[in-house]
Amino acid sequence: TTSAAENERRAGAAGVAGLCNGMGGSSINKFGVVPRIEAALAAKKDVVAKAGGCALYTHMCRTAGRAFEPFAVHLASQVFALQGDQSSEVRAAADAGQTALVKSLPLTAMKLLSPSLVAAMEHKSWQAKCGALGTCGDLAQRVPQYFMRTIPEIFPAFLECVFDTHPKVSALAGHVMEPICRCVKNAEVLGMLHLVMDAIRQPQKETETCLDKLMETTFVNSMDAPSLAVVLPIIMRGLRG
Repeated sequence: TTSAAENERRAGAAGVAGLCNGMGGSSINKFGVVPRIEAALAAKKDVVAKAGGCALYTHMCRTAGRAFEPFAVHLASQVFALQGDQSSEVRAAADAGQTALVKSLPLTAMKLLSPSLVAAMEHKSWQAKCGALGTCGDLAQRVPQYFMRTIPEIFPAFLECVFDTHPKVSALAGHVMEPICRCVKNAEVLGMLHLVMDAIRQPQKETETCLDKLMETTFVNSMDAPSLAVVLPIIMRGLRG
């Protein structure tokens, strides 16, 4: 995976992942795969190393099976951060790694991605933010019942992206807002979701209208944590105002 040629890196990564899959989960530790990936991803000035680390991570996610899942989650924040790398080659390899991770994890483990998604949305690079936002939007549409569990943890960082100074970040955050917010279960919140989203997008103009509606509403269904996470910023803004 240290070759300067991209196709050779991919071939090497696929070979290592295939060996680990064939020889069993213990071979991951035996061959020192995880420390090597970790070191490669952390090689700040070595484009080949970072791209090779991402390639090996991608193929391990695709091929090595459940034995690699804990390591995949552990390394996710490093891979997500490289989506904002200066090198387009590294960014593409990191994008592939993120896609492979999301596809390989069982649905019940999606909540484990929350810290990595938050770290990416708080990253200084707009590409890393967009990568995390795209993943959130994709998961919210494909597996809303599982993605819903991550909302209490990711929503504060998501709100920061809504008002990000980079136009691509704020535009993408606005685009994925509805599928993310529609993951909540509370029927009353869902019934006024358009007001909630307007208050998030235009807090100075729409907060009061949304708060009036909240005060008029009789909540007969329990307020679960994801639903509360969506409306709480509006309530707090109203209290401060």
